[in-house]
Amino acid sequence: MNKYSFMPRYLISFLLLFSFSLSAQEQPKLGLVLSGGGAKGLAHVGVLKAMEEAGLRPDFIAGTSMGSIVGGLYAIGYSATEIDSILRSVDWDRVLSNKMPLNYIAFEEKEYYDRYLVEFPVVDRKLKVGTGLIRGQRLSELMHLYFWPALQYDNFDQFPIPFRCVATNVGTGESEIFKDGPLPTALRSSMAIPTAFTAVSRDSSLLVDGGVLNNFPVELAEEWGADYIIGVNVGAKLNPDLPESMPEILMTLSMIPASKKLEKQAQTCDIYIQPELDQYDAASFGDAQEIMAVGDSTGQSYLPAMKQLAAKLGTPREALHMGQTEMAITIEQIKIEGNHIFSDDLILKKLQIAPGQTILRHDLQRGLRRVYGINGFKSIDYEIIKAPDGTNNLHLRLLEKEQNYFYAGLHADNIFSAGLSINFTSRNLLGEESRSVFALDLSKNPRFRFDHYQYLQQYKRWAFNFRYDYGALQIPSYSNGDLRNILISFSHKVHAILMSTQSLKESYAGGIFYENSRSRIRIGSDIPEGLESSIQQNYGFRLMHTANDLNDRNFPVSGGESILILNTYLGTTQTVRLEDGVDSIALGSQSIGGVTEYLNAQELKDLADHLNPGVYMDVLMSARYYRGIRPKLQWVPYYAVGLSLGSGEANSVVNAFRLGGLQRVAINDVRVLGIQFGEVVSPNFALIGLQVQEIFWEDFYLRYGINGLAYHPYRSLKQWGEMLTEGDYGALEHTLGMGAEFSWRTFFGPMSIGFSTNSSDWKARYYLGLGFSFNYSD
Repeated sequence: MNKYSFMPRYLISFLLLFSFSLSAQEQPKLGLVLSGGGAKGLAHVGVLKAMEEAGLRPDFIAGTSMGSIVGGLYAIGYSATEIDSILRSVDWDRVLSNKMPLNYIAFEEKEYYDRYLVEFPVVDRKLKVGTGLIRGQRLSELMHLYFWPALQYDNFDQFPIPFRCVATNVGTGESEIFKDGPLPTALRSSMAIPTAFTAVSRDSSLLVDGGVLNNFPVELAEEWGADYIIGVNVGAKLNPDLPESMPEILMTLSMIPASKKLEKQAQTCDIYIQPELDQYDAASFGDAQEIMAVGDSTGQSYLPAMKQLAAKLGTPREALHMGQTEMAITIEQIKIEGNHIFSDDLILKKLQIAPGQTILRHDLQRGLRRVYGINGFKSIDYEIIKAPDGTNNLHLRLLEKEQNYFYAGLHADNIFSAGLSINFTSRNLLGEESRSVFALDLSKNPRFRFDHYQYLQQYKRWAFNFRYDYGALQIPSYSNGDLRNILISFSHKVHAILMSTQSLKESYAGGIFYENSRSRIRIGSDIPEGLESSIQQNYGFRLMHTANDLNDRNFPVSGGESILILNTYLGTTQTVRLEDGVDSIALGSQSIGGVTEYLNAQELKDLADHLNPGVYMDVLMSARYYRGIRPKLQWVPYYAVGLSLGSGEANSVVNAFRLGGLQRVAINDVRVLGIQFGEVVSPNFALIGLQVQEIFWEDFYLRYGINGLAYHPYRSLKQWGEMLTEGDYGALEHTLGMGAEFSWRTFFGPMSIGFSTNSSDWKARYYLGLGFSFNYSD
């Protein structure tokens, strides 16, 4: 056999393989271009679903603004169905605002968050007006969460589908094409809509929405080498109507360059899709479900054309699927920039991530929330940068708020009248890494507060808190639902405690307190003639555990709040002050066995000493939870228990809990349906209740429910033991309360109308409230 006889067969095989290789290389490429359009860009998902149904998977994707978000998700491996689920689950009103949920705020900051009508930075002793632009903190957080898988790639060509997105460089006036770098930064730049979002700073350049110059970047697909192009345009055409507002004028002007290119770009597409979205605009995120439905129907209408294109391209292409895959990375170095008020040490302690630690995306998300929860930052962003040696470095970019802020809010209700609440908050005024609050309520019931905390230098997970409260409250007193007295109370309260600060949800605290209260009756006949006022002073130590993961201060729909407060009173003094010129007062027959007795100042002092309870303690436990039944319906179980325990006599005068109404003036007040605020004042009580909350439209809330209340006078520990042994609870009182409250969001704050009654007297109680009050909660 000729040694060269195998050559023809070898040559034929080689030529066939080479021919097949050329054929594979020359297989037609499909490009997909997704335009910007704000909320209307949500319709892109329906087109992606239709493409998958037709067996089409693009070889290249280019997008602008919202089109870059949807396209970016698809390019890194999410399926159309997964993207649909992600976008439908987003609360767009929350994401596209500068307001963060209450459960994102550090526990030590929750009390003052979202409780004022206006806020202004104070710079050089002058109020500074903000820009009103959206910084997009929550949007940035979502981008980092869902685009985490992109960290495994060095550039956008390595994605499962190569990708480009477009922004506009303000400095050069030219389009900026992103093909590498951190994907979330690129996408945030691409959708930095003028007049809505703040611009993005990158490499000494200022970037805004790519739609300003190129809202429909078809030429990127051409340059990449696409043989066929599917283009989806949800952008607005030039508006034939004259714009009526300055934002509309600015938006129209900014989009003129991109609009002039549109006709030529549309002609370049093999399949050009423009969903019918004329009734919506770029800000219609409240209509997200309806817009996505339009996208679904539009995609289905182009399904035949897509199937024809799929036949031209040959073998159907299987859709990508991200699934539940999770990727861990190891952080070797952490760099922090932009912080001047808050130290690196404090930020790292809040972050709770150390160099050399392996983390998942949720670890970093939780850490950044703890940092942002300090409430001292306008925005926090990050990049994970691969070093030349392949290690990952975390680069935090912080934009701090101004050091001083002024807040103000109006409020009015039928219990404490109307007023103006103001607040001046300063960082590092009285020490490094500290916060000082000066708050004042200008009303018929004036109040003042100085609240200062200082992070402890070594650990940063604990803070020292000093607080002084002054109040001059006119508190109604009731009998069977009827107004009996108006008690005027002038109080001074001080506490100095250590509190934990490592959690957004809870805090442990312990320390000392002092309280001084002078009270007198303004209206009523229950007080003996000649008695000017009574003074009570207490001091002791306090232990607390408070938890709060409510999503909103005023209109929560998820989470809960619980309180455990244990006060030990080491010293209590009672003093009675007589009016000028009065040397004795008469105690009537109801006071002492049916016989009128006259007591002079010394005898009154002896009586007050006799009523002193000595050392005693009280404990309050309360909780309220919001549990979803369906999206706009929650049930709200709640309970509260208060006990006063000591060795004093049964008629000892002890601090008591104020029960009733829809307000909590102080943290240890308890809301109760069926009675007004402070209608029941008792040292011992138990409450259990259930409410249902329904949400109508977006801003209207209806709560209705029922609760049971039992309460009992003070008894010594010995007497409690006797009562429990003998089963004699003769002094126990109880009632069943029921009511409803209708609330809605207004420009001035929450507005509420409440109605309730109880099974003891069936008299109606009403409540009207508007605005952000000085109370602990409303």
